[in-house]
Amino acid sequence: MRNSISTLFLATGLFVSAISTGQAKTPIYCETTQILQTERHKITTSKNETFRMTVSKDMVAFGINGFTDGTNAFKISRFERLTDWQADYDRFYISFLDGNFYFAAVFPHSSRAVSAKCQIY
Repeated sequence: MRNSISTLFLATGLFVSAISTGQAKTPIYCETTQILQTERHKITTSKNETFRMTVSKDMVAFGINGFTDGTNAFKISRFERLTDWQADYDRFYISFLDGNFYFAAVFPHSSRAVSAKCQIY
C-alpha cells in the first residue's frame, strides 16, 4: 500500500512538472531597427526603442510603447523551437527566426511594420 501511494505521488509530481515546464515563458529582449506606420498614405517613422517579450510554445506577449501602448498577447500558430516561430491573428502577423523579429499590422486606413534584433537570456 505504501509503495503504491509513493508511486502515485511521484507520477502526479512528474505530471504537474511536465505541465508547468510546457507553460514556461522565456523572456526575450529586443531593440527595434525600424518602426514604420502609414496613415492615409503618409509614412511616419518612430524612434527605435527596446522592449521585452515572453514566449512559450503557445503564446507570445510583448509591448512596444511607440504604437501598442502596452502589452499584447498572441497565440503562436507555428512553433518549431524558441528561435523559430510565427503568430498571426486577424490583422496581425509576427515572425521570429534566429533573433530577428518582424511584426505587421493592417487596419482600414493604416498599417504598421516593426523589425527588431533580439536576444534570448
